[in-house]
Formats: sequence, structure tokens, C-alpha cells
Amino acid sequence: MVIMIDLYNDATDQLIGSITEADLKVLTDALEEESSEDQDYYIDRATLDEVSVEHPIFVEHISGHWAVVNSAGLVAAGIDERSAPPEGGEFGRDADGRLNGVIYERALFDLFHGTPSRKGALPPDDREQELRAFSLALDHFHAAGLTSITDAAATPAEIRLYQEARAQDLLSIRMNVLLWYEHFEEMQALGFRTGLGDHLFRIAGIKAVADGAVAGGTCLLEEPYENSDGHGIQVMPDEELLEVIRRVHEAHNTLAIHANGDRAIALVLGAFEAAQEMAQRTNPGHRIEHCTVVTDDIIRRIQALGLMAVPFGSYVAFHGDKLVDYYGKSRLERMFAHRSLLDAGIRVGESEPVEETHRLAGGGLDLVIETAGAAAAVELATRLVRPGGRVVLLGIAGEGTMLELPADRIMFGDMDVIGSCSYPTATWTRVVRLLERGVVDFEPLVTHRFPAERFEDAFQLMDQREGVVAKVLLEHVPAA
Repeated sequence: MVIMIDLYNDATDQLIGSITEADLKVLTDALEEESSEDQDYYIDRATLDEVSVEHPIFVEHISGHWAVVNSAGLVAAGIDERSAPPEGGEFGRDADGRLNGVIYERALFDLFHGTPSRKGALPPDDREQELRAFSLALDHFHAAGLTSITDAAATPAEIRLYQEARAQDLLSIRMNVLLWYEHFEEMQALGFRTGLGDHLFRIAGIKAVADGAVAGGTCLLEEPYENSDGHGIQVMPDEELLEVIRRVHEAHNTLAIHANGDRAIALVLGAFEAAQEMAQRTNPGHRIEHCTVVTDDIIRRIQALGLMAVPFGSYVAFHGDKLVDYYGKSRLERMFAHRSLLDAGIRVGESEPVEETHRLAGGGLDLVIETAGAAAAVELATRLVRPGGRVVLLGIAGEGTMLELPADRIMFGDMDVIGSCSYPTATWTRVVRLLERGVVDFEPLVTHRFPAERFEDAFQLMDQREGVVAKVLLEHVPAA
């Protein structure tokens, strides 16, 4: 039996069988210590052995680039003190040189998750359990206001899960998937290409990983890490990297390749340059996922190849001083370089919003309502609308805000641009009457009701966003 527990949330209601609340406290206390600034890892083999030495325990970091297992977990994967990790992976060891249970990169991918030719140590998940977990995840996505997501490393088994979810009418969000590169031959044999699918589910490309993680200090750098002689982990050997990029490029598919460190990005760019020389393609749409540590030369080469960069947007705030300890202040100046990439004319982000909107909507939107009041959003609205469509401006940009857009765009687009300044009092009266007559049913939008005196509970629910939270209604009951 496989027991899956989310340690980043309250897990007391997830306890099953022999896993006790005391066992859970060992893990959650270790997680709290791990998040401190004093030490990188408090969860290790010894920590997990406190919970069980009989049953394998596997704790994977949220990044998916490393995990920790207990002694039984090492045995289940066939790892002992004499074992060598697969190329592109590492086994963590303590000060005495003994395995500490930390598994990095390809050692995690190959030995635990498995490959097309090798079964991993992790037992297969129960399909019904997976569907329940996926449905719960969708509830959280919707509560956060998300309408589309990407699975950035999907296997055929996971694609089958999403198809089953759709067949059961559970897939309530738009999904892009990036197929893990080791399954590319299967996709190619069927003649499939990037873009296969529809408005709800689509194969967006192929995913590969060139190096390690920023947060774990394993990305591949030209210069060593601060206070270390280590350069990080190269996950894919040079020959494999060249071959994968060449094959995906020549097959007119899109590759999204994870590369964080400047040495890894340079290796990836060299492989793309070689592939483009062998098979010229215009705007192939390839992406460098994260593209974290850059140089002026790297930016120049990305722009020349027409690649897209997808850098992290939250890591500086999320990881804070930890990044200074790993990379140093000087190197941090050329990390997460959104502005430099944009100034060089490089597409930054997952996709170009106008192109993607026109593809999904079959030529543009009938109506675009701009509510932010930002000049850039107004300009974007005029590009999202279809010929003959309508743009309604509700947002207030502020006095003196100027708008720049081609004068002929509105004329050639045959569009109506309408300004609407808020709502008159009569509008509210009309809405109340519609509600009283039952013409409009807003009940499906109200997920929670509280008496007015419990307003603090209502606001706490909105902050925590547990489950599906849409409209929270405070009800005032007049005193008798």
C-alpha cells in the first residue's frame, strides 16, 4: 500500500495505518528546521529511520530535483555504500562518507521514478487515488483564480490520467503538457507533433533537463559556488544533449529545456546552434526553462536563435539570502534577468498572449473588457479583439496617463472602443430587481455564508483559501 502525505500542509487528517501523529511530527519539525538559514538539510536518512526502518519512506522536494529516503528506501532502489550514481545524478553523503539518503537529479529520476527501459523503486499509484488527488488539486487551482496550467514533465501514464479525468468530466481547467523527452520516440512513432490537442488539453512540447536546481545549489555554473569548488550537476551528458535537441528540432517539435546555470545555458545554446545549422527553421518556438544565470554573450545568442526564455518570477523573494550564500552578490546581478532579456527583444514567458488568444479563440475575441486601468493593458486589449470586435474600457488609468498605439489599428480592425465610467446608482437597482425576479441566479457563486458578527472568520477563510472559495457572503439579520 502506498501512503502519500503532503508535508507542506496540515497532514494530521492524512494519517493512515502505521503512520502516527508522532511520526508526522518528526517530519514536520525537520521541515521547519530545514527552512532555517543555518543548515541546508535536516531531513536525512537518519531522520526518516526514526519513523521506520522497515518500510521504505520517500520524501521528495517540491522542486522535483532531489529527494530523501530512509535505509529501507535505499535498499528498495538497490543502492548501497558501494553504489555509483547514474551519470547526471548524485548520492548525498555525510561527513564520514556514508550515504545520508539524499538523492539528486538523475539518481532520483532513473532509480526512483524509472525510465522507459527501467522500472523505478516507487510503486505505481492507485488510479482512483490519483484521480482524487488531481481533483483536489484542481479545486485549489480554481480557488486561486487559475484557469490554465502546465504539467512540465508529463509521462504517458500521467497523460492517461488526464484523459481519464476528462472522460469522467473532472478536467475543469485548460492543460498544456510537456512530454518528458525519454518518451519522445513513442510520440514520434505515432506521428504526433507539438500542438496536438484542443482548447482544453494540448501537448505543448517536449521537456528535457540540462542541469540542477537554483534552490538546491546544483545548477551548472562556469565559476564555482560561493565558498566551494563545486560547479553543480550536468544532468544530460554533452552527446545526449546534442542528440535530443537535434532530433526534436528536425522533427518540427518544440523543446522546452531546463537550464539554470550559465555553463548549462551555454551548452544548450551550442546544441541549438548546431541543430539550426543542420535544419534551418524559422521561429521554432524552443524555450529555455528558467534561464537563470546569464551573460551578455548568452543573451546575444538567445536573441540570434529566436528562443524564448522562461525565468523564475518569485525566487528572489521566496529564497532570499539563501541565494546570496550560494551565488554571491556579484553573480546575483545577472540572475533572473527579465529586464535584460526583454530589452534584447527576447520573448519572456510561456507564450505570446496575442498569438495564443487568437489560436484558442479562432481569430480573436468578440469582446475584451479592460478593468485594470493600465495603459499597457488597453493597448493589449486592442490586439486581442477580433476584426469587428469590441473593447470596453472600465479601468481608471489616472490623470495624465498617455496611451500609445498605432492610429490605424482601430480603423483596420473595424473595432468599437467604448469607455464606461463605473456604474450609475440605477444599475444597482436594476440588478436587485433581476435577483428578486429570479432572472439571474448568483447562488452558484456563493460558496460560504457567515452571520455578520463572524466577519473575522469570513476574512480568515478568504486568506487561507482552503478548498474552493469564491464569494463569501456576510448576512445581516436585523434584531427582532
